[in-house]
Amino acid sequence: MSLQESPTFESVRNDFISALDTLPLKQKEVFSNCGSSAELLSQIQELDVMKSNDTSYLVRFSKFTSKLTDYFAALDVIVQCDPIHAATVWGALRLIIQLSSSYSTFFDKLTSMFDRFARVLPVYDEIAELCRSDPSWTPSARIKNTLNQVYLDLLQFFNNVLNLLYKEDGKSRTRTKIFASVLWKPFNSQFEDITTRMNSHQETIKLEIMWCTLTEVRASTRARTMGSESRWLDKTKNPVANLAMEEYEDNKDENHADDVWLEHVSPMWHSRAWFEETLSVEGFVFDIMVHNANTLNEMMAHDDNIKINMSECTIYKRLRPFAKGSLRAAYFARTAASDNRFVVKSFMRGGRRLVHLVEDMRCQALCKAFALEFNAMLVYGNSTEKQFLDFIVTACWRGKLGMAMTVSSDQLLSLEPYLEGDYIKYNNNCGYVNKDQTQINQAAQAFSHFTFERSQGRFLVCDLQGVGNILTDAAIHTKDLDRFKLLESNLGPEGFRFFFATHVCNGICSKLGLKSNASMIKSGSYDFRESWPRKSNVVYCSNKLCGKILHLASGRSSAKFPRYRWCNFCYLQLHSSMAKLVCVAPGPHHEFDISTFFYESQGRSTPRRCPVHRGKDEDYD
Repeated sequence: MSLQESPTFESVRNDFISALDTLPLKQKEVFSNCGSSAELLSQIQELDVMKSNDTSYLVRFSKFTSKLTDYFAALDVIVQCDPIHAATVWGALRLIIQLSSSYSTFFDKLTSMFDRFARVLPVYDEIAELCRSDPSWTPSARIKNTLNQVYLDLLQFFNNVLNLLYKEDGKSRTRTKIFASVLWKPFNSQFEDITTRMNSHQETIKLEIMWCTLTEVRASTRARTMGSESRWLDKTKNPVANLAMEEYEDNKDENHADDVWLEHVSPMWHSRAWFEETLSVEGFVFDIMVHNANTLNEMMAHDDNIKINMSECTIYKRLRPFAKGSLRAAYFARTAASDNRFVVKSFMRGGRRLVHLVEDMRCQALCKAFALEFNAMLVYGNSTEKQFLDFIVTACWRGKLGMAMTVSSDQLLSLEPYLEGDYIKYNNNCGYVNKDQTQINQAAQAFSHFTFERSQGRFLVCDLQGVGNILTDAAIHTKDLDRFKLLESNLGPEGFRFFFATHVCNGICSKLGLKSNASMIKSGSYDFRESWPRKSNVVYCSNKLCGKILHLASGRSSAKFPRYRWCNFCYLQLHSSMAKLVCVAPGPHHEFDISTFFYESQGRSTPRRCPVHRGKDEDYD
């Protein structure tokens, strides 16, 4: 039995029904359209396997069917498709439950998959609520596409389960064969492609909701600040959702990358005129202001705790790139209100989506949080700052809707600090180790070990590379295969084995009291350091496009912005960018002083009203 990918609900359903034709008549009679999750649950509770088990199976089913109910509610609101499509899924679910209930081990593995699906199915209840609360809001093509794809994935999963129970000719497989299918290949891994797609759908919906919510708040703030809503987005005409989730075109000429001409010039960073393009963009940045004693633990616990904020910026860039790879071109760039040096990277042809870029951002953010604690431990152990490590901050951007611009709203850009110097590879994600005895290399090897120890064997940061102690494009291996699964460099527990096969502990490993080693990886029995001192002796630079890790004593503060800490370079710009602006609020003509760099550093537009006339949501003072 096979199920072909089809673009419409009707054709997907028809493919599944056709696949059932090979089943024996008795089994086909078990399948019939089922009206609701309540009807399904009442029927499966009568199965012997359910009666002989405690409530764990029922709990798993209830979670899964609850998420499916939310999905069909969103389907009804957004697509208004025929109720028979929901009835087909409920009926198919009843069929595989009843057929598999005779095989206890298989049934247990199957219900575990339901529990896993319940965790990765998108939060369609929030999308349905958006539609109900705001009838003028139009769901994007991305949301509608995930609705279709989830339906396909569900029926594909049911079909794959049937293939484990029945042969192509419709004859049932022997009990031995079914048992072997569970033992020879891990049950979860047989459906890895489907769970990966479900995870991607979930990320798409999360980002869609975030864009909608944050952009609505921003549009409202802009309207109050400028005094005219007509200058900003009309979401009934330009749904913000479309900005958030449309994929960058993946059908461009495969040879397009070879047509890009590179420039070979020395950058003139301080000359505004040297940058030919001005881009008005908005997007996501890592929230470096959120950090306390429990932040790293929370970030390790769940991706949702790796906070990202919506931001906006004006970027000046060169027309031609100075470097290119197979997918991206790199351009010299700077921002409108700072002297920091940046690189804009744009995709020359498809292959990456916003969800992948945000996954990259979260990966780098977690690496940076590990580095913050690692550096704090070095300070606590009286080590030199020459062994400090840091990771660059990457921001993800798109052209701002409703603005005159040279970058389209469906083109993905990333902005990151320009690294000048010799590029060094310290280790990779499959066992390579740089043998140099420099302090930075020793720190890099110890840092990878530290991340495994600090996370109690859940994460290992490797593939460390960069200029000096500033690292970029790291990889994270994860014990939980659902974490960072969109990153191809994540090799999971196999990556742990690669690292410890070649790692030799050095003086920093010993100083930090790291206990884990290769023999523990082989035996599966671990002994980790149990406690970690919580020292607040290191902080991030408050510029969200810088985020440099600082020793607390070397961080600069300003009386005007007392909650913030700055590196020396950003602190100087905080004051050098002071300007006088005319307040646009009604009343007598008056001016006010403002730091344009400060607002850019926080991803906000420069206010046009003085502090007296400014609302709280327009200020950061």
